Amino acid sequence: MTRRGSTIVKRLICAALLLVCSAATAYPGTSSSASPAKWLSESRFVISSMETGPVGYLEAWGGSEFGYAYTYSISDAPASVTVDVNTGMLSIGTPLAVGTYGFKTSVRNRGNTSRVADFPVTLEVVAGVTANRTKSAILHRDYVVDSGEYGMPVGADYTEVLMKIRRAIVLDQEAVGDGNLRPMIIFHGGRQYDYVNNRWTFGIQFLEIRSDTPGVRAKLRNIVSNNPYHIASATLQLGRQYFQCVGPAGDWICEQPRSIGYKIDTTAAGDDAVMLKEASDARSLPIGRYVMVGSYDQQMYGFPPNIRYFEYAKVVSISGRRVVLDRPLRHRHKDNYWETLQDPNSLGVARIYAIDRDDQRLTLRARIKDIEFLVNPNAETVRLGGKLFAAALDMSFENCVIPHFVPTQARFARVAGGSVSDGELDKLVSMVVFDGTTTAGLHEGTGVDYLLFKNSNVTSGYGLAPRQLRAIDSTLRGVEHAPLAFKGSWTAQQVDVSGSAFVGAGLVLAEWPPESLVVGQDGVSWDGRRLTAPAVSSSSDGKKIWGRAAWEGAIVYADAVPSPNWGIITDITGEADSMYFDIDWKAGPGPVAGTQLYVPRLHDVTIRASHTTPGLSWNDTDAGRQTTPAGNRPFPEGYPVDLSGF
Repeated sequence: MTRRGSTIVKRLICAALLLVCSAATAYPGTSSSASPAKWLSESRFVISSMETGPVGYLEAWGGSEFGYAYTYSISDAPASVTVDVNTGMLSIGTPLAVGTYGFKTSVRNRGNTSRVADFPVTLEVVAGVTANRTKSAILHRDYVVDSGEYGMPVGADYTEVLMKIRRAIVLDQEAVGDGNLRPMIIFHGGRQYDYVNNRWTFGIQFLEIRSDTPGVRAKLRNIVSNNPYHIASATLQLGRQYFQCVGPAGDWICEQPRSIGYKIDTTAAGDDAVMLKEASDARSLPIGRYVMVGSYDQQMYGFPPNIRYFEYAKVVSISGRRVVLDRPLRHRHKDNYWETLQDPNSLGVARIYAIDRDDQRLTLRARIKDIEFLVNPNAETVRLGGKLFAAALDMSFENCVIPHFVPTQARFARVAGGSVSDGELDKLVSMVVFDGTTTAGLHEGTGVDYLLFKNSNVTSGYGLAPRQLRAIDSTLRGVEHAPLAFKGSWTAQQVDVSGSAFVGAGLVLAEWPPESLVVGQDGVSWDGRRLTAPAVSSSSDGKKIWGRAAWEGAIVYADAVPSPNWGIITDITGEADSMYFDIDWKAGPGPVAGTQLYVPRLHDVTIRASHTTPGLSWNDTDAGRQTTPAGNRPFPEGYPVDLSGF
């Protein structure tokens, strides 16, 4: 489309929606010297010759822009292989013949689009079969709920049928070996299926759940009642959360995540190995299995633990204390982050966690298509009965209806089409994508690295706070809250909205004041380099909230936001009774007794090529940098932009 044609279309859209077009602002970028990505977390993917749909993600990292500030393209790939420009999701349109396919991905910085890095990608296609499997083939098998092969329902209760299917899949999975089974559980479109055990997906490595009639949803509903564990009332548990020791049967949950975590030495971003503190811990880390490397307790209470820096990788080999991983680490993990020793869910110091264990296998990939999840009518509350706990490592929901979406302890969560009525974006999730989806009531996201809305209709909940939020070609609606409402005491490091419409009345962005501390009050001290705050037990204490909002690379202002008197947090450490924030004071007089210090809850906000309805007004965000119709404010002069972000 020509530039003129694009302009005409934009004007027509604005007129049709009765929107007021704001002037498009140029994206400021990070800097003219921003370096491109340095590596892909994964570059080799193994699939079968029968697979179609999403098969993995190209995840670039290591450049000087924020972690997900890249777009993707591929060249020299088979015609049926595509990549999503904004997420790096690889998809197969039609099955590929057996063979090894090499192609190239080009990863482009969003801020400085002249910066591009090219990486090789390998797609290994092995034989897919439905029977008579040979050693190297991947077995595809359908498990039809209404076939009678797994018994008959008791009235409308399919519990035993679904549990028999689960047992059959697990046995088949063990028989063919890790990664060699692609099971599909098939429901009849338009039919309703009730059950009283929502754990019938546990332990299945690769799972597809779908209706037998494309576009016609089957309806799934948990009807259990009088259960002492609230999670048992949820509509479904997709995959077992690795920080729970609840099995497919029985109703007990133990919250002892340190029991599967092993302390490691401080790492650097880009390392492809970690060093265990104790060599004897190596026996708990099976070769070829997924682990999670994590550090920095940012919530200091609650379950699952809210670890700020986390990532997923496979163990390649172990020699003594050295554990080699299949990809470089995205983050620095330090062995002297603060944690509460008395709370077993406080995980601050660097550890490697065994998340794919023999006692219950991790669900590596799940695809759910044409399914409507219904609220449990016997749950204590509607919200509780509508929850779908989604804990597969890589999962895709396509044309589904979800009452209350809770992605948790996962690498990638994608919802394409369909609708989500409510949702708590939980913890330890790398990326959540809503693509062409109608959503409402989404909140939290404090443990989510990246939240992306594409071509979606989004009604805001009471607050979100992922590390990075992007909305592209979407409608952001404010009803009870502002169209963009951010969550409490948490920091969103980057917010980027483009080509989107804001609908509602009042302010476009919810006003969340920055977090603050006063030097010399309540045990807070400053020695010219280090800010010390006592670590106390109350989860709402201001000093803990400061630790929640602060991050290495954050701006600290003195006396006001913004202010010509500022510094940069360069290091965060701690011990049992204190948290330490090393600050490089850059401009103006340094803090003294009585100085009030502020950390903005929004670091870098850009709103461009967007529109607002009459009745909405732009407001200042108090961000470190702001590029919106409310006005442009650069970072303080001298702020090292290329070193900020995660």
